[in-house]
Amino acid sequence: MKRQFIIALSAVCAAASVTPAATALSSVNVMADSASSEQVIFNYLTGELGLNTAAACGILGNMYQESGLDPTAQSSYYGLCQWSGALTAELMSYCAQAGYDSASIEGQVHFLGTELTGSYSGVLAALQSVPNTADGASQAASIFCQQFEQCGNYDVEIPRRAAFANNYWSEFQGYVATSDTTDSTQATADTAADTTDTQEAAQPAEITAVGRDGAVYTVSEMSAVYDFDYYINKYADLKAAYANDPQGAFQHFITYGMYEGRQASASFNVYTYRRLNYDLRVHYAGRDLHWYYIHYITFGQSEGRTAVVS
Repeated sequence: MKRQFIIALSAVCAAASVTPAATALSSVNVMADSASSEQVIFNYLTGELGLNTAAACGILGNMYQESGLDPTAQSSYYGLCQWSGALTAELMSYCAQAGYDSASIEGQVHFLGTELTGSYSGVLAALQSVPNTADGASQAASIFCQQFEQCGNYDVEIPRRAAFANNYWSEFQGYVATSDTTDSTQATADTAADTTDTQEAAQPAEITAVGRDGAVYTVSEMSAVYDFDYYINKYADLKAAYANDPQGAFQHFITYGMYEGRQASASFNVYTYRRLNYDLRVHYAGRDLHWYYIHYITFGQSEGRTAVVS
């Protein structure tokens, strides 16, 4: 039911193998299996594309109707969005050049990203304007159905996709973005002091922190780029504030450290990682440094990318 005209995509060759970015659930350890498909897609839409929860749910509702979130779904069309034959060829070409498996969720959502930031930038702008509410999810489903999927039979299709979008809204609405913060080591220390009676050295089995986007991170998930002892011993201000506060130190790293480009592990230096990976510099041009940390956790480490120089 996908649109059947050929779209010339711009800047395909410049696209990078980039991450779905900061997660909106409890894990950045993304997997493209059936249990996590919706999470991987949601993470990309709200992280990399910067859409709010409602807009992401509207797209998810459409994808569910098109393919059941199966990237290998195929009839006369193919993939998550049921691309036409000509667009499937574009998808294959993009993934081959960017280093993705064209049958993967990661490859297909990044291809979708090139469409929404290229030929369909007007659709992206419309999605960015929807309110972050259940009604906004319905509006986003309608926008994506009519302006992107162009499936026809809208009297039937829009209500159906809006219903799916609202199901996703019910699931993801608890992970809407939190208010922005400013760069301050002391601000995090004060917050930690307000929420704990003492600054005990004892570390819980698993420490979590909430990011600027409302994402929940854990120390174990971030272990490739974060080590408590390394972090506080490298920076005098952090050691003074968090020597006996692993929770506060991790929250600082998630809220400020990644954005400031601080090194929190002997195995990862964000400036080295950025310098040695031209494709990421192109894709993340003008964006916050924290994207490079997330990319390394999600893809770079498993791809064997260099993140430090011996």
